Amino acid sequence: MKLFYSLIATLCIAGWLFPASAFAEVNVDLVSGGDTLTLTEDPQEQEQGSTTYIFSYYTSDSVGTTYDLVYDTHGFVPVVMVTIGSMTGWEYDAETSLLTAHVSSADLSAVLPEGQVPEGINIIMLAMAEAAEEGQDGPPNEAAGMYMATNLMQWEMIPPSEGNMQFGFRLSGSEGTTGFFDFFVPNALIDFLGTTKEDLVLFEDDDQRSISLTDTGDGALFRIQTQFTEETVADTDAIQTTAEDDTTTITKTFAAGEAQPLSLGANKERVEAGTKVRLYGWLHNGKKGKRIVLMKKNAEGKFQKFKILKTKKNGRFDTLVKMGSDDASFRAVLKKANDNKTQSPIKDITVID
Repeated sequence: MKLFYSLIATLCIAGWLFPASAFAEVNVDLVSGGDTLTLTEDPQEQEQGSTTYIFSYYTSDSVGTTYDLVYDTHGFVPVVMVTIGSMTGWEYDAETSLLTAHVSSADLSAVLPEGQVPEGINIIMLAMAEAAEEGQDGPPNEAAGMYMATNLMQWEMIPPSEGNMQFGFRLSGSEGTTGFFDFFVPNALIDFLGTTKEDLVLFEDDDQRSISLTDTGDGALFRIQTQFTEETVADTDAIQTTAEDDTTTITKTFAAGEAQPLSLGANKERVEAGTKVRLYGWLHNGKKGKRIVLMKKNAEGKFQKFKILKTKKNGRFDTLVKMGSDDASFRAVLKKANDNKTQSPIKDITVID
């Protein structure tokens, strides 16, 4: 998947400093709704496949204060909104070039190291991105109305690409913190991804994470919380430690796409020997009581029967597995008539010293 752009916020309040993005003169103006908001810096522009404008504000209003921010975009037509804070939606009027975003500030103390949240200060950041031209990386026109809201300070957009019809974001958080991720996928984008609301699910890295969504009529809304710990990511490249202050940052990818026929995931990816790991999955459109065979790879590299599981509501199944001293690989299998079967992707669990 190709990256569209990343935002690492620049904010200098009470000694709070983040790296800067490129500054540019932005022809988008906040015309109402922001009387108690103060820009932390000039708006920023990023050009990677398409144009993105970024606005950063601070306020002494309490956490959760809501704002209806109205911007005159002067003909700039956004299709995607991203906010550090909460969002309940946004609208764009092409006749007046007015964009209205319904947002609120978020509690950043849950995702930033202790002492880095200025007392009495809350933050809202907004990014608005236009559609990419054909052949360029970026959101398609069909994404119009999409938004992502989070309390995490660093993210990257991952639009669909040839061979990977998913739309998602890569999020980074400090070790041990818990962040929220709200992702609204409009109907036209669901169609563009080649699926339906009934088949749309959320993936975390390579695992199918959730089939739970809210049907809003004009789209689908995913709302989850995720914990950033080393044991929850399989790829060690997703774990970065800064030598200067010995802080560790964990990166995860979340994407909306079509459900797997049979999925298999884990709540922990890298564990010590003796740790219990919960393996879970879904039989797509499955009913309660279906027989799932959990297979485990043996010393000869062949999968053999390990456990028999039964699906619950919505075709979900899960089990606890106590890890031994060696890495392990699992696969879920649904056997059908005439020796046909449906198999999940392989799930690898790493045992660390």
